[in-house]
Amino acid sequence: METAANSALVGWLRLLGWSVETGRDGDTFVAVARRVDEPDVVAAVSAESAALLPRKLFSAAFDRLEAAA
Repeated sequence: METAANSALVGWLRLLGWSVETGRDGDTFVAVARRVDEPDVVAAVSAESAALLPRKLFSAAFDRLEAAA
């Protein structure tokens, strides 16, 4: 899971105030991002590969943030 956890997009999420957790559920890669200052703003995604996970998480996080505004 190092690839997803260390990607530039995940790094940007962390710099922008998100906590990020990544892991696996069987063959599926999963990630959860939470706003540090707004704990109710949560984005969760799954992907078939670790390489797809950061882009999906970044997109979902900002979709969720926009919806919460």
